[in-house]
Amino acid sequence: VSDSLQPLCRPRAAAFRLDARAPLKMTDGFNVNSCVDKEFHTKSFHDIADASVSALEGIGPVATGIFEDGLCVKNTVKTVRDLGTWRYYRLARALRDLKDTEVKGKREEHCEASLRAGLNKAWASKSLEEICAAPLSAFYGLSIEADRRFAKAPLHITSIEKLGECKYCRWASAIVTLADLAEEDAKVVKANKALEVAEAAKKAALEAQANAEEVAAAAKAALAEALKRAEGAESARAKSAQELKEEHQKEEAAVKAEKEAEDKAKAAQQALAEAMEKLNKMEAEKDLAEKKRKEEEQKRRVAERQAALEAQERKGKELEARFRKIFKEIDYNCDGFLSHTELKKYVASKDAAARLKLGIGRWQDFLAEADTDGDGKVNEEEFVSHFTRTNLDPVKCYGALFDAIDCYGNGFITVGEFNEYQWYKNPNLFRLLGVSNWTQFVGTVDVDGDGTISRDEFIAHYTSMANSGKILAFSDEATGEPAAKRARM
Repeated sequence: VSDSLQPLCRPRAAAFRLDARAPLKMTDGFNVNSCVDKEFHTKSFHDIADASVSALEGIGPVATGIFEDGLCVKNTVKTVRDLGTWRYYRLARALRDLKDTEVKGKREEHCEASLRAGLNKAWASKSLEEICAAPLSAFYGLSIEADRRFAKAPLHITSIEKLGECKYCRWASAIVTLADLAEEDAKVVKANKALEVAEAAKKAALEAQANAEEVAAAAKAALAEALKRAEGAESARAKSAQELKEEHQKEEAAVKAEKEAEDKAKAAQQALAEAMEKLNKMEAEKDLAEKKRKEEEQKRRVAERQAALEAQERKGKELEARFRKIFKEIDYNCDGFLSHTELKKYVASKDAAARLKLGIGRWQDFLAEADTDGDGKVNEEEFVSHFTRTNLDPVKCYGALFDAIDCYGNGFITVGEFNEYQWYKNPNLFRLLGVSNWTQFVGTVDVDGDGTISRDEFIAHYTSMANSGKILAFSDEATGEPAAKRARM
């Protein structure tokens, strides 16, 4: 396959420009011969994506009619691209990928995450595991006849999960993805080629201008010679009328040649101006395309960083809900506090493995650690905050925070990026991390002299500070140690 995707693998800081004059090397193409017929071994991903489904190795022309859209009762899958984006394959793939995330017996009564429009009514209330094991007729729009067609060779698809794992569909989806990426790469190559043509036109125009100037100089020399001869004829007067006529003709020819040379020079100047205008237009289009690509890349990075932060916030909320439930189990008298007696009674009712999973060893040590205000009791917020922070992965949390602050995505951040970050947009995550004062949090950064800090340095720095208790908690004052630790000190 001749599509080159090398620019997608270059470092971010490298200039994104292809040299259109460099010939395409044979090693630039990929080898996907095992999934396409022989006639497509040297084709591009774009050509394969637009080819018939029978281009896939092993599917054959007989099987191309199997992929029928039940909603319109006709075969809508004609090309490899149609198969890679086929509605029923995408549904099956999504259900299969989410199957392992389902907690058995925990289906929420009012959960809005459903697929009523994609499944028959009898299957809409089933679990993901049951739906994945169901026949294809469980999809809305596919009948029992579809079960019979897909079960035959070469597909042998008997369930929704097997449709999601179908190698032909997976091949088609991968080819479509690479074809779309390669098409973007081809646009850059085309732009560079057009730029090369414009530069060649500019060179030709300059050469034409030089030739025109030489012709004009020769014409001027001829005119000077003609004038000299005319002066000689006038002084001699002995020349015949025929000779005078010939001299006059030569003079006219010289004037005509000079005019033609001037016209050629003007044409060369016009061609040069047009070439320069075309070149400037191509440069502007190329700069606009590069600017658009960078803007889209920046939007994608911002969305990914925000999704990572939101994932950590969601996990924190789940942990808070879990430990609030445990708190209410321990709080026998429902006064909103855990006393020595209640905690001791609860710990005694659990075996060693359960206490280890919860994070409680000796209840006296736990009480001293969780009691941040030093009143000898643990309230609900102290309990939930302690165990939520204990169960959060600091590497993932601080990694997501670093990626959000690193607005340029270069793996390094400056103190300026720290100060400009709008931390108040994710208050729950910072509360779970125990951060209440952003200015003091930023003030703990110790850059190593170059004015920047790397991702590994950032995670190691704040993880060690969190483990040593140096990051402020919301229940503490703006300065100083937590109350329980101050009491023990």
